[in-house]
Amino acid sequence: MTAANDALFQIPALIRAEGVTLAGAVAFPRDPVGVVLFAHALRGGKFNPLDNYLARGLRKAGLATVRFDLLNEAEAADPTVAQDVHLMARRILAATTTVEHLPECAGLPIGYLGATLGGAAALVAAGEAGRQVRAIVTRNTRIDLALDALPRVTAPTLLVIRNVAAHLLELTYQVLPRLGGDREIAIIPGMAPFLEEPRALDQLGWLVTGWYGRYLAPSLRAGVGA
Repeated sequence: MTAANDALFQIPALIRAEGVTLAGAVAFPRDPVGVVLFAHALRGGKFNPLDNYLARGLRKAGLATVRFDLLNEAEAADPTVAQDVHLMARRILAATTTVEHLPECAGLPIGYLGATLGGAAALVAAGEAGRQVRAIVTRNTRIDLALDALPRVTAPTLLVIRNVAAHLLELTYQVLPRLGGDREIAIIPGMAPFLEEPRALDQLGWLVTGWYGRYLAPSLRAGVGA
């Protein structure tokens, strides 16, 4: 284990699932109170600047973060595989098992954070994991792609929507009653990318950290920063 700075430690993580090994990293502050697993549907998504911002904020608040790509390079290049949310869900479950066996994360409550297809995969995985997952946040996610799994999701779920067509919001409201557990929709106005609109970015950060503070780790330290 090596120190990345005074408050942050990072260790590599190899996620093995169905004969595939995916490289990732677990980063955590001192005395973490929970773990948030990021579900990246796109190859290289673990380097996404927006999720980098959210990960820093979560660690500042006292949560460890797990970052890895759900698909390898060959899979991401295959249009059929790249849309397979059930395959990605199995990878998320494999990552969850890996994290649970890390001494640094043993016993910590686990949450999922996913966007677009990764968010749908996180919901499918949560339906399988049951109470093993304590809180979920998705962003701009078509939850209808996880339709069959929704009734089995017990973790409180926050669905953040922005930069989407009206039909996606309507679809979300139609499907939402099928989702088990507490659930809320948060709409952040504006069409510019989050990183180009600081006010919207701050709102997203507070929503994400607030949800995990409410359901994942009530002792969560307040505050989200870049």
